[in-house]
Amino acid sequence: MDGQYVTREEFSKLDGKMDELQDEQTQTKQRSRHVEQKLDKIEINTTWILRLIFSNKNSLNIHKGSLFR
Repeated sequence: MDGQYVTREEFSKLDGKMDELQDEQTQTKQRSRHVEQKLDKIEINTTWILRLIFSNKNSLNIHKGSLFR
């Protein structure tokens, strides 16, 4: 061969590397999708999360106040 063509070995290496890159890209997309779903759940439940935080904080303050009176 005169250097214009790719050998089978070179092609196999490149093909293998492309498969690896495609697998990594698929995994990255899946992880990104998973994170986005988790963030969506947090966003949807933000009101409830804040209510829980503030209700627990208020109940703790009430208990502290009654203990020290």
